[in-house]
Amino acid sequence: MRDILTAGLPIPDLLETTPSTASVAALTNCDQSSVSRIDRHVSQLLRIQRGPEHLRWVAAPWNGPAVAQRHEANPLPQHWEGDQRTLELLGSRVLDLAVVEVQAVPMADAWSAVPLAHYPTGLRQAMAQEFAAGTPQQTCTDVALVRQELLEHPAIQALINQLRHGYHQAYGHLQTWRPGAASP
Repeated sequence: MRDILTAGLPIPDLLETTPSTASVAALTNCDQSSVSRIDRHVSQLLRIQRGPEHLRWVAAPWNGPAVAQRHEANPLPQHWEGDQRTLELLGSRVLDLAVVEVQAVPMADAWSAVPLAHYPTGLRQAMAQEFAAGTPQQTCTDVALVRQELLEHPAIQALINQLRHGYHQAYGHLQTWRPGAASP
């Protein structure tokens, strides 16, 4: 990625004073996608510095009870794009964190998957009778998926801890639920 400074002028500042990323690209002699990547990276760093309440994150619909309190403060719409699109948004730094089921995520070196909770699939099934009637208890593990280089940041750790607390509040009374491992 190109340096965010071009001839002493920060690209984010140019984005504030010019009408478009295309204009900044022309001024800096770089392609528009590089300008957009730099802008997203800087925006992400600013969100992280502001604290956990400014982070952009999503959760799949099935873990609504566990993340409901955190979603009230989340600036993003309560809308799930699906696993592949979520990975794309994490990769392009539009999202800072996603709560997903670990089996749905193809792991790569760029990601850290921090366990939030382990529970039987029956908690996600619409028909409680099916689960109670002896359906085999397969276990799900929900994780906070985050870029590896962001994992140790205090704002990311605070959000992960808040999400764990939400899982505990939503499912802690159930014998079949187990919390994820503690934060690193």
